[in-house]
Amino acid sequence: MPLPGPVFKIECVTAARRRQWFVSRFLFVLVLLLGLAVLWATRLADHPILTANDMVWVGEQFFYVLVGTQLVLVLLAAPALTSGAVCVDKARGFLTHLFVTDLSNAEIILGKWSARLFAVLQLLLSGLPVLLVLSLTGGIDLSALLGAYVVLVGVAVLTSTVSLTLSVWAHRTYEVVLATYLLIILWLLARYLALVVDQVAQSSIAQTLTVIDPFWLAFAPYDLGAGLDFNDYLLFLGGCLALSGMLLLLACWRVRSVSLRQAGQPSRPQRRRWPDFRWRSVSLISPRLDANPVLWREWHRRRPSRWLRIIWVVYAVVASLFSIWTIYDLEGGSFRDLAPFVNAFQVSIGLLFLTITAVTAFTDERVRGSLDVLLTTPLPASAIVWGKWRGAFRGAGWLAFWPMGIAVFSVLANERGHLDSAVVLLGLILSYCAFWTITGVALAVWISQSTRALVVGVISYLLVTVGMTLFLLAIDRHGDGSEGLAMVSTWFGPGQLTADLRYAYGSTRGDHLAWAIFWIIVHLGSAALIYLVTVQSFDRCLGRLAERERTRPW
Repeated sequence: MPLPGPVFKIECVTAARRRQWFVSRFLFVLVLLLGLAVLWATRLADHPILTANDMVWVGEQFFYVLVGTQLVLVLLAAPALTSGAVCVDKARGFLTHLFVTDLSNAEIILGKWSARLFAVLQLLLSGLPVLLVLSLTGGIDLSALLGAYVVLVGVAVLTSTVSLTLSVWAHRTYEVVLATYLLIILWLLARYLALVVDQVAQSSIAQTLTVIDPFWLAFAPYDLGAGLDFNDYLLFLGGCLALSGMLLLLACWRVRSVSLRQAGQPSRPQRRRWPDFRWRSVSLISPRLDANPVLWREWHRRRPSRWLRIIWVVYAVVASLFSIWTIYDLEGGSFRDLAPFVNAFQVSIGLLFLTITAVTAFTDERVRGSLDVLLTTPLPASAIVWGKWRGAFRGAGWLAFWPMGIAVFSVLANERGHLDSAVVLLGLILSYCAFWTITGVALAVWISQSTRALVVGVISYLLVTVGMTLFLLAIDRHGDGSEGLAMVSTWFGPGQLTADLRYAYGSTRGDHLAWAIFWIIVHLGSAALIYLVTVQSFDRCLGRLAERERTRPW
């Protein structure tokens, strides 16, 4: 049978029988059409009679919103869909059964990779008819649209391949997702890291790296005022295909040996090689075993794997470098406007990692079988959910460390700085963490399949953080009413408050503070509501007898 073989066929047939794929594509197109309708109605509010310039503006703004959302969707959703291609089958033992058949390594790897890539491309192509219809207004250039989709296809192929290749060596799905996201972040930040090198060494590395930035390529026809040569898009696609081909060859070459070696390895207890500097003697910080055993285990006994330690160390190093660079440039440096962007990106990226960690709250328990033991204990559902949530939320303090450092130094560097904005910024970050971590735990309870829960969590985070922000800023040309609503985003909210520390005064700063306090209350209230719903549905979703049924004498 020609490649990719029967694995591709069975994967496609299995995916076609899942109605969530059809529902996701339907909802995606429906959201696009509703967004277009709202954008059009907003423009009509100021201009009862549409002119050609109005139609061009609507098309151009919708191009930014749709292409930007799809590009972020590919960067985040494609790795989540491909992350469990190999490691899940290794954990369940299915991959070992495939090795005893006549299937080659190439048929197994290419079949799994192409089936998942096909699902991602279907989601991308579902939004193309909306843009083609909108091109009749004159605001969308067909050559720019075609170039943007060439970039989207290249990014989808590369991110899916990187995720599948890492899945060959990894043991857990969320480790692959986090490692892939970290590589994507380093890829997108390479151009900005080169700016530091250019400033020190007087070179032009950053200008050379612009051709590998997918956002710059996708928006270049509108940002530069003139379209790029189509060979630049083809060169980007060719580079993505060449790198993906090498990674696929590596995965096909090593999948059998790595999987068989890992299958014969016994599970070893993780040992602490470094001293424990956590304050166990302080009861306010360290939980007690008698109060909540689940929280005590999450706090003391749950050790991150080697993959997770490397990921968080790299994230901490990159965040520290950018934060120190930003603080150094606050006093008349070349990049004085960098502080809002650094805070926006490190808070949104760190919260994405925390959300993924919270979604995988019950993954290890399901794989090891300890979840059944936990469900047989007399612990109430509230204690289990609270312990899992607190275990995920404890990273919020480290996440808010550098943003608060930048905020405080911004206040000190500004003669008219306001410390209350820094306090509100801290409250906003903690409310973000509370909401998204409890949302991740709730998805882990409601969705039994870890890969599906990961995809739902990542897409939900993407729609709120990126999609809603771009849409709200697009429908309001002046930004008067949309900036406050856009602060629901974990990217826009910290960035806007950090900018207010240095530049905004009077009514503008007061409006932003009022909106930030409003969103703090909304996030905390929503987190409490999700917690209560999760506790009430915990026993039913996990197949556990309700407490009143367990206490019956018969």
